Amino acid sequence: MTWLRDVSKASVWAAAAFLVAIVLVRAGLFSGVTRLILSLVVAPVVAYRWHHSRRLAVLVAGWELVLLVAAALALAWAFRDFKFRAIQG
Repeated sequence: MTWLRDVSKASVWAAAAFLVAIVLVRAGLFSGVTRLILSLVVAPVVAYRWHHSRRLAVLVAGWELVLLVAAALALAWAFRDFKFRAIQG
């Protein structure tokens, strides 16, 4: 039961980190990828400080990795037909 609880807590932390990253992107407070990296690196640290659980911090980092891979695959799938010709002009 504790694994299921920790996995669900970690997924909430990871989703919150991505939500914060999206809000920071929309707000334009930082430039470049700093805002994304900052919010994704800080989330496991804050989760560890909040729950005092190393396992939960590792699970948060794992969920973030899964979400990043899913976002990269979705972006690659979106450009599969264009073969990046639109970028070239």
